[in-house]
Amino acid sequence: MTAPRKLYSFLLLAASLRCIEVSERSVFTRGFERVSAAALKAWLPRQAQVHIFGTSAERSARYRGTLQRKLQRLADDLSERLLLTDDQFRRGDAGDAGGDVVAWLPLGDENNSRLVLIAQATCEVNWEHKQHEAGHAVWRGIMTFAAPHANVMFVPFCFRNPDGEWFWSRWIHESILIDRVRLLWLLKGQAASLTAAPYDLVDRALAYREEII
Repeated sequence: MTAPRKLYSFLLLAASLRCIEVSERSVFTRGFERVSAAALKAWLPRQAQVHIFGTSAERSARYRGTLQRKLQRLADDLSERLLLTDDQFRRGDAGDAGGDVVAWLPLGDENNSRLVLIAQATCEVNWEHKQHEAGHAVWRGIMTFAAPHANVMFVPFCFRNPDGEWFWSRWIHESILIDRVRLLWLLKGQAASLTAAPYDLVDRALAYREEII
């Protein structure tokens, strides 16, 4: 079981949550969010800033705390302005507003108007509607953007026909789709050093043998 094969096994499990015990599903969804962040970092230039904005963020992460606090910090980082007022946040809301991972490319100054990416990472089979959560139509009501950001959608599924073409291209709505095939390509050569995936659960799944009655 090589590191790339173990990563592939993790993505298969993340794409099969209905077969995972309910108590352990969140471990796979958080792990997939972190794997997606690693893939986004591998895709972008070295100077890119890539941060987890969702619930899988570590204690030392840049975006922690309430949703309002995280959004305000993101707006400050992008030199943009938060449009939501205090009364538009629920008390104690620690959500992500549909953005699991955020990234931007610095341009040597603190001005706005730069390349920004907001990514959604989901293990839901019916992910079509999820891609809108990180889209410009939603986020332009949250904060200002000097230029529309790129909407990226990560899924652990292989969304392909046998010939490699998209299985159903009409599902892709104004987003950059990163399916399992693209994920593995982006993380090629990095599987051995990747610590984002819960490989202990992968090992347990691989060792499991169902009793035959």
